Amino acid sequence: MIYCLSNMADLVDEYMTGTDPVLAYEEKTSGIVKNTPLGIELTELCNSLNLWGEAYSTSVSKMKRDAGSGSVAVVHGPYNELFPAAIDPDAAQFAFDRYKIAVNTALSLGIEKVVIHSGFVPNIYFPSWFTEKSIVFWKRFLDEVPGDYRIVLENVMDSVPDDMLKIAEAVDDKRFSLCLDIGHANVKSEIPVSQWIDAWKDRLSHYHIHNNDGVRDLHNLPGDGVMDVAEILRYAEKLTPDATATLEVMDAESGKKWLSENGFIK
Repeated sequence: MIYCLSNMADLVDEYMTGTDPVLAYEEKTSGIVKNTPLGIELTELCNSLNLWGEAYSTSVSKMKRDAGSGSVAVVHGPYNELFPAAIDPDAAQFAFDRYKIAVNTALSLGIEKVVIHSGFVPNIYFPSWFTEKSIVFWKRFLDEVPGDYRIVLENVMDSVPDDMLKIAEAVDDKRFSLCLDIGHANVKSEIPVSQWIDAWKDRLSHYHIHNNDGVRDLHNLPGDGVMDVAEILRYAEKLTPDATATLEVMDAESGKKWLSENGFIK
């Protein structure tokens, strides 16, 4: 399994403090993963504001610079107000167009894996509607957007693994698989993370790794929370050895240290 660090903390620093990303380069995630077996997950496009104009150009320049710092790069796609199973057809098309920008940006940088949130919202979508409309959406997307890329659909507010698995099985395209966010599953689901892995193992190609108290989505370090993340990762390595996994935490340096101390990287 290849492990990555997310640069989400870099972006929080820049937006909250105005830190110049160029001046602080060596102190940020791209510098931490450089000359290590770690990869990097780029989160610049998470915020849809970065898909436009000068902000987009700046984001792509930073992504291009950072993408080569790790052993592999992953792009986290946009998620603000984006719902593949949207009831309003125009809203679904809006999501389609934003995801297309993210995929084409990743391809232009030589990156094949793009993480996209499932878009499920409890009490808004019936599970049957969500699965049916998501299948239609993703089949159309893969038909209309050419290229050698892989979309990995991530659980966020999903409480059971069944619906996303149905989507992946029905889409049945080598470019479409699943991302298990263990922190989200721990907060939103009563089903143990190991059972999510069991259910998804044949369609699972990426993980988001962070810990929490089982109530709030805290994005804590792996050792700070109610889950035994080391045990989960060893199980994941056994069942899905070819998957990638991103530590989606706010302290990349400490995340790297935890991976090393627990024997996941040398």
